[in-house]
Amino acid sequence: MLKLSTFVHLMGIKQPAFLDNFYVLDILIYSGSILAFISIGLRVSFSRLAKHMSLYFSIGAVKFLVTPALALLILLLIARMGIKLDKIVVDIIIIQSCAPVGVAMVNLSNAFNLNGRLGSDIWFVNTSCFVFIITPILYFIFV
Repeated sequence: MLKLSTFVHLMGIKQPAFLDNFYVLDILIYSGSILAFISIGLRVSFSRLAKHMSLYFSIGAVKFLVTPALALLILLLIARMGIKLDKIVVDIIIIQSCAPVGVAMVNLSNAFNLNGRLGSDIWFVNTSCFVFIITPILYFIFV
């Protein structure tokens, strides 16, 4: 599917107007997101959350400290090479480097018969940390 969509984009084929007019893609995206969140929520057990606290801190440190630091380092190296990036590109790179793991991580853990419940728990804690800690920090940096 990715190959097909890339091919269509590269060929310059325009999206049919009815997809925009009736917000078909928005409906599909929101419906898929809601279903994914519901399926993850059904697997999260608050009684199990405390059992893996050190794992959450380790993953959080990598996701919210190491990854943004590496992104900033790469942006610094790009700037030192004389490559000028638009401010919006730099801002997007910084925000994306701080973003929590996606729903796809939970889907992959389920698809490969890994510990899907632990994957759901990690997603929940990771996303909660992003919403309640990282988002306010990003807000004060960018606003």
